[in-house]
Amino acid sequence: MSVESPTPPLKRNPIQRTIAWLRSYALIRPIILLLVFLAITTLTIYFYPITKEGTYAREVVVAAIGSLITIIGAIGVAIVTFPQQIRAQRENRKIQHMDEESWNKRHLTVGGMVIDDIVVVKSGREKTPWTDLAVMEWQPTLPVGKRDNFSSHKLVDTAREQWLGDIERDCKNKGIALSDDACVDMVDITISYVHNKSGRRIPKYTITPAIESYYNFLCSTANLDRKLIVDGQETTLRENVAHPPTDIESVRELPFMTKVGVGTVAITSDGFLVLGVRGRTAIAGQFEYDEIRKAVHIVAEGMIPEDRGVGGTIDPQKTSSRALEEELGISSGKDAIGEVKETAATGFFFDQLRYQPCFAYIAHLDVDRDQLQAGLGSAQDSWEVEKLFFMRFDPNNAEVIALLRHEHPYLKLASNHAHAVLWFACLYQFGYFKMRDCLNTPLGRIDNGQYSL
Repeated sequence: MSVESPTPPLKRNPIQRTIAWLRSYALIRPIILLLVFLAITTLTIYFYPITKEGTYAREVVVAAIGSLITIIGAIGVAIVTFPQQIRAQRENRKIQHMDEESWNKRHLTVGGMVIDDIVVVKSGREKTPWTDLAVMEWQPTLPVGKRDNFSSHKLVDTAREQWLGDIERDCKNKGIALSDDACVDMVDITISYVHNKSGRRIPKYTITPAIESYYNFLCSTANLDRKLIVDGQETTLRENVAHPPTDIESVRELPFMTKVGVGTVAITSDGFLVLGVRGRTAIAGQFEYDEIRKAVHIVAEGMIPEDRGVGGTIDPQKTSSRALEEELGISSGKDAIGEVKETAATGFFFDQLRYQPCFAYIAHLDVDRDQLQAGLGSAQDSWEVEKLFFMRFDPNNAEVIALLRHEHPYLKLASNHAHAVLWFACLYQFGYFKMRDCLNTPLGRIDNGQYSL
C-alpha cells in the first residue's frame, strides 16, 4: 500500500491535532470539563471572599461563577452522549476488523451470515456513506489493451478461441441475452492519505479505468476456473495468475481485466425492499433446474464508459442511477415511474471469484410498492426482471435475515454481489451491532403468500 504525505494545505496545526485527539477519546472530554469545573470552583471559593464589591477583581470572579453554569451544561451533554460515542467507536473498530478479516478469510462473515469470495475495501457506517470516510478520485479513462504487457494476458485470446462459440450457443439455447458491449476495467488503484475538513486522516482511492469488452470478460475473469488447453496441457486462468490479489491495489498486477460492477438496493416509500427475479443472463440468472427457490437480485448493472459525472470522469453513482432507470423506470424524467428521494454509497468491495471491484448503493424511492409494480412494464430493461418481490426492510423481519443467511425457503440471492450489496444496505440503515445480533437470532415464521404464485 502506497502512502503519500498530505499536501501543505491539509497540514494540521496544533489546535486541529488537539481537537482530533479529543474526538478520538470520548472519555477525555467529560474528564477535562470536570477538571476545569473543579479548578474554577476552587478558585472562585478562594478569591470571592478576598475581593471587594464593585472592584474589577470581583467582576472577574462573578464572571467565573457564571461560566460554571455553562460548564455544568457542557458536562451534562458530554455525559449523555458518552455512551453513544463509545458505541460508535466500538462499532467502528468492529467494522474495521471485519473488513480486514475478509481479506484473510476470503469471505465476509457477520454473525450467522457468510458471503463467499467477497472482501471489503471500505464499509460505510450507520447512516454514514463510505464516501464520507474516504475520498474516491477517478482518473481519465484509458483506451483498451492496458494489460497486454502481461505474458498471461495472451491466454484471453486462447480462451476466446476455445470458449466463445460454446458460450454463445449455450446462451442461445437457454434464451440468455448476450452482447459484446463496452465495459470498464479498473486497471489501477492507489491508496494515499489526506486530511478532510475536520482534520481527520482518511484514505484516498485514486482509480484509473480503461475500456474493455464484455466478451473479454466472459473469456477471462468471469470464468477463471473454467478449463482450457494450453500447449496440450489442461489449465485454468486462475492458475496463471502469478500474484493473486491480497488488497485492492493488487488489481494492477492482474493479467486479466477487473470489470467494475455497481449494485443498488432500492427501498420503496412504504419501507419495502425491492427484489427482482432476474431474466437469464450470462452471469446472473436462475440457478440450476433442481433449485426450487427463485433467484432474486437487487438492481445491478456493469459500469460502462458513458457513466460519467459532472467533471467528465467515471462515476459509479451514475451507473447506479442508470440501472434504476433502465430496470425499474426510476429517474427524474417526465415519463418515469418515480424518483430517488435519497441515495448513499454504502460500500466498496472486491469479488475474489471473478476479480471484480464493485460499488454498493442504497436508494430510497418516492413511490410505494404498488405504484412500482404497476409501472414496471414501462422500464427500458423490464425484460431483465421477470417478477418483483417486496420484503419489509427491517432487521427484525425474519425474511431479511433468512435471505442474508441463505436460509430463506422460497428465495435465494442470485449472486454473491447481490448478497454483499444487500448487506451493505443493512449495515448503513441499521448499524453493525443491530445486524450482528439479528443475524445470530433464531428465525421466526416466514409466510409463503407472495411466493406461492
